[in-house]
Amino acid sequence: MGRGKFKVVDEAEFDGDVLVTDPCYLRHGGVHEMGRAVGWNPDETEKFVRDRGGLYSTTYYGDWGCTMYRTEGRAGRIPRNAKILGIFCADAGLVCVVALKHVLERSPRFEDWLNEHGHCGTIIRNFKGKVSLLKRSWKVSLRGHVYTETELRVHGKGTVGGEPISFESKQTSM
Repeated sequence: MGRGKFKVVDEAEFDGDVLVTDPCYLRHGGVHEMGRAVGWNPDETEKFVRDRGGLYSTTYYGDWGCTMYRTEGRAGRIPRNAKILGIFCADAGLVCVVALKHVLERSPRFEDWLNEHGHCGTIIRNFKGKVSLLKRSWKVSLRGHVYTETELRVHGKGTVGGEPISFESKQTSM
């Protein structure tokens, strides 16, 4: 039972610093909205991300640790010697991609918090291009039962400072 091909399930255009993280972390760094502290509410956070042109999805797996790699542009292929651009974990089993400027409008100290908790998000600086959420599923047979496995990746293709760049995440830990 082979693995299926990746399919785009959502995508968005970005122009500026892009944050890839679990949306539960958007509450950190002094997040305020209209003068009041904002707690973690998945529905409100999804609305915040989507209303600002971002991407929001379940990981289909649950909690995970991801590594963001610089790739050669072809979605679903990460070379063995790919440069690591950052890491992030998904403690709520969710992932989002959002323009950092929108997070900083709500949470001016978010970057300071992220610098102290670097495993919680990856920032792609000065990115101009398209970011896609890619999904693939395949069947696995285990002890007489057939299960569906699903993988989600974040893939970006565009430029940074005028130079071409592609990047892609991959689950690298649990």
